[in-house]
Amino acid sequence: MPGKAKPLVRKLRRQAGRLTNVANQILEGATMLVEEGEKIKVLVRDFFKKGHKSSNKLYDVDLSGHAVLKNMSTKGTTRYQQARESGKHRLKDTTSHLDLAEKLVKMTIADRSGNCGEMAAMSAYYAKKIYNIKRDLLYIGIVYDKGDHAFCLVSQEAIPDSAQDYASMADFTKLKVAQSWLIIDPWLNTVCYASNYLTKSGEKLEKWASEGKRVAWAEGSQGAGWYVPNGEYKIEFGKAPVLLEPF
Repeated sequence: MPGKAKPLVRKLRRQAGRLTNVANQILEGATMLVEEGEKIKVLVRDFFKKGHKSSNKLYDVDLSGHAVLKNMSTKGTTRYQQARESGKHRLKDTTSHLDLAEKLVKMTIADRSGNCGEMAAMSAYYAKKIYNIKRDLLYIGIVYDKGDHAFCLVSQEAIPDSAQDYASMADFTKLKVAQSWLIIDPWLNTVCYASNYLTKSGEKLEKWASEGKRVAWAEGSQGAGWYVPNGEYKIEFGKAPVLLEPF
C-alpha cells in the first residue's frame, strides 16, 4: 500500500501546485491568464496564416527590400511572395478597431491579410467573443512616432482617459499596474504582462535578427526600408511613446 500511495501523493502535489499558480495569477489582478492569451495568439496567427503573411516582415533582403534571390532560403522566398500579395488586400476606411476586426472576419479567407494593427484588433475580438471580456477592458496599444507598432492589452478595469498616454515604452512597462495588464501580440508572437513586455519583445527581435529576418520601417536613419530588428529599431521601440486606444 505505501508504494501505491506515493504516486497518488505526487499527483495531488502537482495538482495543488498548478492550482496555486492559477490562484496567484488571479490575485495579481489579471482579467485573463497568460495561458488564455496564448490560445488567442495562436487563433489570430492561424486566422491570418490561411490568407497572407504580414507585409512588413521579410527574410534575406537588403535595406531597399530587394530580395537576394540567388541566396534566399525557401522560407524567405515564400515570405517574399506572400508579403507582396498581403499589401493588396489590407482593409481601409474602418471606424474603430472593433469595426476592423468584424470586417476581417467577413473577408474571403484567401484574401485575409494583416500586420500588427489587424492582429491586435483580432486579439481583442477573440478576447471579447470567446472569453467574454468586456469591451471597455480591451485596448489597442499604439507604439507611435518611431515605434510603429500595435498590440492588444487586456485590463482588469477600465483605464481612465488621463492614463492612456505614456511618454515611452520604458515608462509604460514600469508602472505598477502593468503587472496586471496582459499583452497579446501575435505579430511579435508574444504574450506576457505589460511589465515584462519590453524584455520579451526585445528577445523576439534578437531572435528574428539571428534568423535573417528584416522589418519594414519608415523611421530609420537611412529612410524607409528594411531594417535588422535588433538594431536601431529595437532602440527606438523602447523609447517610443505608447497610446492605449479603446477597442
